[in-house]
Amino acid sequence: RGRFQGRDIGLLVDTGANDGLLLPPAWAQAAAWQTPLRPGLLVMALGEYTRELVGRLAGDLRLGDVTVDLPIAAVHPGNPAIGADLLKTFAVVFDQKRDRLWLCSPNAGPVGTPPAHSLGLSLLTDTYGWRVAGIIPGSPAEAAGIVPGDLVSTIENTPARDWSRERLENFIATHPAVTLGVEHNSEVRKLALDSWMLVP
Repeated sequence: RGRFQGRDIGLLVDTGANDGLLLPPAWAQAAAWQTPLRPGLLVMALGEYTRELVGRLAGDLRLGDVTVDLPIAAVHPGNPAIGADLLKTFAVVFDQKRDRLWLCSPNAGPVGTPPAHSLGLSLLTDTYGWRVAGIIPGSPAEAAGIVPGDLVSTIENTPARDWSRERLENFIATHPAVTLGVEHNSEVRKLALDSWMLVP
């Protein structure tokens, strides 16, 4: 269970979700936001692609004895949940006999949530690299003319198929730009895309 903005909430632990905090649309409408919601990546929901909305909540999220300061949240249909991006901040301890879960933090104070960076690409795995499923409006990817269906064949001059999603996300978060080889109709362009602050 958790608590934020004066309400107790039950949260699923979704290790398959890349986001941190996931909120259903009705909850998102009732919440106070420090950074307003904006269009994010395309995600699969109920068998269809839908564009998520992302923003930074006002206030703290309490998870037992742990406080997450001003968490970034994504709006998804379904139940409220915490995903891998938030869970990686903690050591997660499961007690199967008691059906309990503990989040342990090495920090005594609140846990911060860093800004979310992006190139503006929703990517799917492909035999030859990463296939572009969608583009975030206003992103560096849109400015570069990348379109759904394009193939990202290289990242930083190495085969894109050698890059995991986590490795790419970590690189985007720690570098000012990323060099991509992008194939469209058998023509490959080499592009340097800025690491864009999706949520400050």
